[in-house]
Amino acid sequence: MREIGPGRVRMTKVLVRYGELGLKSERVMRRFLKRLNRDMTSRLTQEGIDHVIGTERGRIFVDCNDPGRAIEVLRRVSGVFSLSEVTECGSSRDQIMECLADYGRDRVRPGMSYGLKVKRIGSHPYTSRDIAIAGGGAVVSHLKEGESRVDLDDPDIWIELEIRENRTYIFSGRVKGVGGMPSDTQGKVLLYLPPDRDKETEERAALSYWMLSRRGCTVIPVSLPEAGSEWMRALQTYGVRAECMSLEGPDVKASLARTCTMLRAAGIAYPFDVSAIPSASSVHPRDGPLAEFYPTAGIERGGIDAMLERFS
Repeated sequence: MREIGPGRVRMTKVLVRYGELGLKSERVMRRFLKRLNRDMTSRLTQEGIDHVIGTERGRIFVDCNDPGRAIEVLRRVSGVFSLSEVTECGSSRDQIMECLADYGRDRVRPGMSYGLKVKRIGSHPYTSRDIAIAGGGAVVSHLKEGESRVDLDDPDIWIELEIRENRTYIFSGRVKGVGGMPSDTQGKVLLYLPPDRDKETEERAALSYWMLSRRGCTVIPVSLPEAGSEWMRALQTYGVRAECMSLEGPDVKASLARTCTMLRAAGIAYPFDVSAIPSASSVHPRDGPLAEFYPTAGIERGGIDAMLERFS
């Protein structure tokens, strides 16, 4: 929260955008949004960040005591497409211009170029173009003439406005999230962690976990009893906080099949590249086939690191 002048308070919030959820039917989207809000609340609470979450059509807003830290936490939540720290004010023309002047004073310095993007939702006594033209002058009102310039192709800073009914949200920059679908919306998948591992196998396991989670799967790591705890310590390096289940019995394939049946999992994922995929017959229980996934099989070693940076 930021005090601006006598008696005027402007809120700082985190604007959360979701992508694929918007393609679902209203009923399904409501259910998925409920799950996404639950995941966001859980992660923020775990990190000790006080917050309140509100939802509008196409947007989620998070009021919190530490927006920067909240963004760092929420960008890893499956279903979050992008995030921005926003300054909130009213939607009258005067309120917007005053807020833009304050916003620009903190961010636009002599010699910088800038551009404005305006999006409106609802009915207002002005057009988006009106606000863009007048707002361009407001954000540099603290500078002398000629100390800055408008650049609508590649400016030093883009300042964006979303005017939604009686509120306006102003921001610059978007932090990319992992996207995809909220967790636990697409069924369960086991992630088999082999007893023998090296650095690349650990990275492929972590990336497999995040890729499947991003698609809305509940991923359950499984391994032999003697290897599970070491695997979990290794995967925590990449942000994986899940518990590892122990496979029972000497026959790994039979144990995987039993575990899938017990947990009603749709299939099993393996952290192998193409050359390491075993040629032996697939794991199938007696009552029907199981899906088997190799999420990172086609990714070369150099691509693993780049993709993991997005998640961990």
